[in-house]
Amino acid sequence: MALRGNELARTFGSAATEYDRVRSVAPELAVDWLVGTGIRKAVELGAGTGIFSRLLAERIPELYPVEPDERMRDVFQQSSPGLVPLAGSAERIPVDDNSVDAVFSADAWHWFDPATASREIARVLRPGGVLAVSWNMRNPHVGWMGELFGVLDGVHDPGRTPGTFSLPDNTGFEPPRRHVVEWTRPMSPHDLVALLGTYSAVLAMSESDRARLYDTSHEYIDKHPELTGRELIDVPFRTVCWRTRLGPLDDTVGAAGAGPDQCHENVQN
Repeated sequence: MALRGNELARTFGSAATEYDRVRSVAPELAVDWLVGTGIRKAVELGAGTGIFSRLLAERIPELYPVEPDERMRDVFQQSSPGLVPLAGSAERIPVDDNSVDAVFSADAWHWFDPATASREIARVLRPGGVLAVSWNMRNPHVGWMGELFGVLDGVHDPGRTPGTFSLPDNTGFEPPRRHVVEWTRPMSPHDLVALLGTYSAVLAMSESDRARLYDTSHEYIDKHPELTGRELIDVPFRTVCWRTRLGPLDDTVGAAGAGPDQCHENVQN
């Protein structure tokens, strides 16, 4: 039987070390837009192994990463000196009411229950506080990337797919703004296939099916005219960012920067 929902979300711990090694780090331009200015104290939900937490910690003096999976927290503690992941979830955030300037989520919002999570986030945010979510995603305009990672298509509920963000009515949040940064990351063929193996749809496979997928993926890379024989492949990604505020605008928490509701930037990583 295929895994769905929370069962899929619990697959990541089985590959926590590899997850931390090969998952992509969001580009600086995306992180800067998400964080903005004036944030002194923040929570990160679904912090995983600390990949995004380490970027936030460079910009925010007091950060509380929250992660429900003990195996992910173990790797987090090994790879992120000075940061302490808290046991908790988006639906049960282990901080006080009205206590933080911002709440962040990277590559995790689609796992949350939006109604419960939005109420809990509103509880912990100060008035005018920021909610910022993002996803590092494969670039859909590059054909070979779509074919190689096609096994991930259709895994999530259509209303809760990575890259899409909305909040229930009457949550107190302003309409969110969207920002997209396109970028590339050089990866070896081995690491590109290893990256595929850190997604829930693949982790949920039987060992034999997963091994078969790895074999066919390596074969695809070996034979594709744009990829064959290359030691490093420029893997195309896009970071899709969303940012909103709780309640009326408060100038004590800085805006994420001027710009239209939707814009694109291209960077190289």
